Formats: sequence, C-alpha cells, structure tokens
Amino acid sequence: MKQALVFAGVALMLLGGYFLFQSNVAAGGGSFAAGLLLVATSRRKA
Repeated sequence: MKQALVFAGVALMLLGGYFLFQSNVAAGGGSFAAGLLLVATSRRKA
C-alpha cells in the first residue's frame, strides 16, 4: 500500500515536471505539490 502511494506521488511529480516543461506553471506546480505531498505522507506513516 505504501509503495503504491510513493509510486503515485512520483508519477504526479513527473507529470508536474512535464507541465512545467510545457510552460503551464499552474498545472505543473499543482501536480508537483500534490505528488510531493503524497510521498511525504507515505513516508510519515512508515
């Protein structure tokens, strides 16, 4: 379960990076922040 959260978080961060690369700062920043939050919460529960 925890690994799935980390995987989803990393995927969101990659998606955010792609949006930032396309110069869509709002979508990129939001996706990256959500991914970072997922990874952080999954690490805290461990």
